[in-house]
Amino acid sequence: MSQIEEEIRDIVDAAEPVGAPRSKKPRVPKPGDPRPVEGWKDPMFAGGWRSRAWTNDVGLPRDCPVHPLGKDGDVFFFLDPLGQLRALKASEMGQAGIAALFAPRTEYLYWGWPQFSKDLEVVGWKANLIRDDLMNACAHLGVWRSASRVRGRGGWMEDDGSLTLHCGDVLVRANGEEDPGERGDFVYPAGVKCLKPWGEHVNGQAAQDLLDLLSTWRWRRSIDPLLLLGWISAGILGGFLRWRPMMFLVGDRATGKSTLQRVISEVFGPDGMVQAAETTAAGIYQHVRQDSVPISIDEMEAEADNRKAEAVVKLARLASSGALMLRGGAEHKGVEFTARSVFGFSAINAPPMRPQDRSRMAFLELRPFQPGDKEPVIDVEDLRIIGRKIRRRLLDHHGELDERLQTIRTALMAGGHVGRGADQFGALLVCADLLLNDTPPSSDDLQEWAESLAPDDMVEFQDADPNWQRCLDHLFSKPVKAWGRDRMQTVGAQLADLGNPAEGDLAKRIENINNRLAQIGLAIVGNFDAAPGRKREFTGLWLAIPTTDAKLQDHFEGTDWAGSAGVGGIWSGALRQAPDGYWCNDRARIDGRQRRCILVNLDKIMQDGSE
Repeated sequence: MSQIEEEIRDIVDAAEPVGAPRSKKPRVPKPGDPRPVEGWKDPMFAGGWRSRAWTNDVGLPRDCPVHPLGKDGDVFFFLDPLGQLRALKASEMGQAGIAALFAPRTEYLYWGWPQFSKDLEVVGWKANLIRDDLMNACAHLGVWRSASRVRGRGGWMEDDGSLTLHCGDVLVRANGEEDPGERGDFVYPAGVKCLKPWGEHVNGQAAQDLLDLLSTWRWRRSIDPLLLLGWISAGILGGFLRWRPMMFLVGDRATGKSTLQRVISEVFGPDGMVQAAETTAAGIYQHVRQDSVPISIDEMEAEADNRKAEAVVKLARLASSGALMLRGGAEHKGVEFTARSVFGFSAINAPPMRPQDRSRMAFLELRPFQPGDKEPVIDVEDLRIIGRKIRRRLLDHHGELDERLQTIRTALMAGGHVGRGADQFGALLVCADLLLNDTPPSSDDLQEWAESLAPDDMVEFQDADPNWQRCLDHLFSKPVKAWGRDRMQTVGAQLADLGNPAEGDLAKRIENINNRLAQIGLAIVGNFDAAPGRKREFTGLWLAIPTTDAKLQDHFEGTDWAGSAGVGGIWSGALRQAPDGYWCNDRARIDGRQRRCILVNLDKIMQDGSE
């Protein structure tokens, strides 16, 4: 038999007899059809869960794809079938709102809350009945506040001190993985996927490779690449840290700043870091919400009006300690927000900052590349692998953070840092050290870090004088408008003239100076002054500064110490922060009137200024 004949025979053998019934496609269940449920022998008919008591503790079907969380006023909170956090008002829980809440499980509505035709066919679902059941379920669970209970993507500390990395679609801990959802006292809603940790234990080589890459840029300080590695590590830990350090990357053109920022971005991976430019504080917290992923603000340049930048830096400062912020909202409803992200900034020229903000920053300054410098090699796939491996490294070694941090803080404080600097740079160093080393830092490492970060040589602390000192410096150094273009147009210049023996009688000089100081609301007092109301005898000379004065108000205008007209100046409270012996409270005669004042010891002030 030929091959063609064999093929024809096979076709005939496989053919069905004429008139044979065709095979039917399997029937696709319709919404509302009976469905098998756990614990029941037969499929349960639509709506049957009520009569058969197949309810959970809050009166919903046991396998309801929407999970109620509670309510706050007229707002009801849920986790939808995707695990996302949803907040709905009663007015938003109509047909469309409920369908959106249950998507992509809208077929469940036909089975759980069916609407029947006259022939008992399921033809729809009852929105009002669903709404009532959902609202009652939330009310049964009680008052619920999202600001303190929700943990989005990023790192978090559990009650036992362990680390959880929320990667959007999965929660990763040192001992395994879990789906997002309600876990104990907290809710971990699903979010956009970001890099997961490496699947097995790793050594510090990946972190060392990243440090070597970062070191190919030209830095002002040799320790800066290590600090940047620490910032990247801190950005992954996010809400796990008790103190979140900030970083400001400064570099002109031809320093490779943009390429470096790309490296950082690829290590965090897609959607692993919030990057923005020309943003506002409100825009940041509306976008970040409950996530603790790192935030990078690019092109944070100094401008003529720096108020927008100041608001963003203030938000970053609050995030460093996780302070709760309250904002007004629509319909007189307050909005709570707790930022727990690590902030980073970049610019050619950093904007002016308050000392309390500069002390929370690590200013990492780039220098221009030179001819012959090796071009940094950027391999996106390798950087993503490094990102996953350092995440695994943190999961495996996070339990050592507190002990190592205490050792590093002690070394930094022995090198001259106060608590704020030790917190900031200690956090950066310990986060880098966890990535690189299996053992705590050696005494040689600690000494090297302390010497490299000696506070007297750091730009981060160049304006770190105490608040009272800066207030007094402003009082002494700002030109007095009433004195015009006089060569001695500042208070400091007038006071310096006290020590000039060529000017003759001291009492006469003080009288002349007081005539001028009265124009700004000040006076020099001492034992020579027999004004009534004196509480004590004085040794030396003191500057009397009224607690309230319109002329001083004008002198401090635009500063942190201005206060409000008629209420009192903040300058008096600031000056009371000076050490004992530098000030006292008393009354003094100024421009013919007795005034309540804070008196500043000029002998001590002048002596300090001459050292």
